[in-house]
Amino acid sequence: MFLDCIVCNNVLLTIENIKAKSSILKEMADKGEIKIIGVYYDLHSGEVIFL
Repeated sequence: MFLDCIVCNNVLLTIENIKAKSSILKEMADKGEIKIIGVYYDLHSGEVIFL
């Protein structure tokens, strides 16, 4: 679905934005101390989808 592609791209761009704007979180993620993951909730199916 077209909307699903838009939602996924938005989530992935948000992850990149977080890493770009927070050097602390990026460093922690690079060291494996935390994971920054993308997730969205499908309103139609009720699924939580991890990207």
